[in-house]
Amino acid sequence: MMPSAPQKSDAAGDARSELWTLYRAALDDRNFQVNINWDRTKHYSIFNVGLISIAGGIAQLGGGIQTPIGHLAVVVLFGFAALHSFFAVYSIKRGHEYYRQSRRQLIEVQRRLGLIGGTIEESPLALMSTRGMRRAAGGDEKKHTAGDWFTIVNLSMIFQGCVGVAATYVVVRLVLR
Repeated sequence: MMPSAPQKSDAAGDARSELWTLYRAALDDRNFQVNINWDRTKHYSIFNVGLISIAGGIAQLGGGIQTPIGHLAVVVLFGFAALHSFFAVYSIKRGHEYYRQSRRQLIEVQRRLGLIGGTIEESPLALMSTRGMRRAAGGDEKKHTAGDWFTIVNLSMIFQGCVGVAATYVVVRLVLR
């Protein structure tokens, strides 16, 4: 439950009320970025795995790559999966950049509201649910340990990149056949 904005009529109260409105908007934007990026990541993964499954099924059913139309279908499906997975890597990375920007904005509004103090321990009311938010609130967004690199975003990009490389390899092998 979100705290309610103060109901003062003076200029300071109006400014604080505007900050609470900005806080709600920043929180909604951050939540939107989290949800849309996660939905995109799921859809890219499901779609690419589906494409590769269909192409593999065509290749295996009754010697599908032995016929010209089956060969073409498999090459096109694997080629599309490769292109789609490389686009997915770019899109996931770009979406995470949008998320980081919305996170910075939320942290700045929390600072202006006084929800973030000098240290993270002094900020019990601040929204800092992830390691990245805690690092950003402390003024440091760099990843320092190996554990900082093992995130859903990075693992998703690695997965999509591997799918793209594998699909490209299959296309090259089938075309050079």
